[in-house]
Amino acid sequence: MRETHLLVRELEECLPERVSAELYELAGQGRIRASDISEIRLRLDRPASVTNAGANIILDSRVSGRELGECVSTLCRGSYYAHGDTIREGYIRVGDGYRVGVCGTSSSDGNVSEITSVNIRVPHIIRGVSDYLVRRCLDNYRLRSMLIYSPPGVGKTTLLRDLAARLGGEFARRVAIIDTRGEICIPEMFSDTLCDVLIGYPRARGIELATRTLSPEVLICDELGDGDEARAILTAQNTGVPLVASAHASSLGELLARPNIRLLHEHGVFDYYISISRERMCGRLSRCFGFNCATHDEASRLL
Repeated sequence: MRETHLLVRELEECLPERVSAELYELAGQGRIRASDISEIRLRLDRPASVTNAGANIILDSRVSGRELGECVSTLCRGSYYAHGDTIREGYIRVGDGYRVGVCGTSSSDGNVSEITSVNIRVPHIIRGVSDYLVRRCLDNYRLRSMLIYSPPGVGKTTLLRDLAARLGGEFARRVAIIDTRGEICIPEMFSDTLCDVLIGYPRARGIELATRTLSPEVLICDELGDGDEARAILTAQNTGVPLVASAHASSLGELLARPNIRLLHEHGVFDYYISISRERMCGRLSRCFGFNCATHDEASRLL
């Protein structure tokens, strides 16, 4: 039986018809569920795949150049040029929490002359998963800064999304979200909150603008990385605005070994460093998160 709501309309429109049909066939067999799909990958002349409950399932479908081009054109709403800047950075911003990674052949001018892979990351609304973060962030009702870290794909963005919605909703805090790639904000979650969302801004610029113009009580952003971001955060720190952010790392030592993160640590930007993980239960990734918290002083002992 065809699962009626396996794919949202935007995915139905961009995926090759035979890929969609195969996904619905897998759903009919009980092998995948809409709530468990985290990624759909299309590869030029190679098998497509779907990541379901943390497991990669190889599809029979092989996507042609024409099909991949039509998919990208649909994602870009017919204007490849309008998305050229982000494609050069490796992604297409679709909206409503979707981020599409792209890779291919780079030309001498930095443009992507041929896209050979598309990775559609499927966001989910999972409410209540940030309970632990809320308790840490609102320490005696005072907002604290946190850096959340884990390897890719564990659920950092899911946690940040729920935390932002709760702080801006039930706790009525002014939250500024720097959503550079358009994957934190799902309008349904933020419609009744005090969240202001800066979509598409480079993180450094978004942090600067939010601090200067929005009078936020907390800043939230995803995937910290370069030096410009670190300098913008240090400037924001001087205004006393706490920051909740995420970064890729498999351990606290690996995290603090990154020069820009270490710079932020040395300036005491973060009160807590929180590692997250998800466990497999009965062969499936659980919806529960495991947390390991280190204070600033505990982290300093690694240096």
